[in-house]
Amino acid sequence: MDFLSEFTRNPVEGDKGLVLQQVSLILYDVLGRRVRQLWQGPLGAGSHRFVWDGRDATGKAVAAGVYFYKVEVDGQIEAKKATKLP
Repeated sequence: MDFLSEFTRNPVEGDKGLVLQQVSLILYDVLGRRVRQLWQGPLGAGSHRFVWDGRDATGKAVAAGVYFYKVEVDGQIEAKKATKLP
């Protein structure tokens, strides 16, 4: 995410680190329906990786196609497109 890259360029002294107070990662289908919330809550400094298993919030496998994920960090929002292959 572009707005997160600024944090990696800043040196950190000692044990001081950045804690993002509110992080949300939500996946939507092309009609704008929420498919699944992959994360909600605080994250500490550093890189974080989230893996989607291709299932919706009920555990059902979703169809191949285009999906959108929205990341909100401390009130800043960024959305990107993802394609799920069959």
